[in-house]
Amino acid sequence: MWSGLAFDGVVARIIRACKEDGRPALARALAPALRAALAAVGESTPHGQGGVLLVVPVPTSSRSLRIRGFHLVEVVTRAAGVTPVRALRLVEATRDQR
Repeated sequence: MWSGLAFDGVVARIIRACKEDGRPALARALAPALRAALAAVGESTPHGQGGVLLVVPVPTSSRSLRIRGFHLVEVVTRAAGVTPVRALRLVEATRDQR
């Protein structure tokens, strides 16, 4: 697992504003960092062994999606030119992950 930016300072405020205030346009500002992180990871991945780099978001609860109205990770990944793969699903109700 890799992260393009530390969840701190301005980055944390942008993510919170996106999620809590319903401001998906701000998420697009995170796309360049995601592109750079994916490029760096891609350079270190052994391509000759069939390695494939996938962006797999942690699923959003139905309640959060209804409140927010959008998938934050999908906004960022699509702005970065990447299509996320929904390979995970929620199997039970979860509490807020903060």
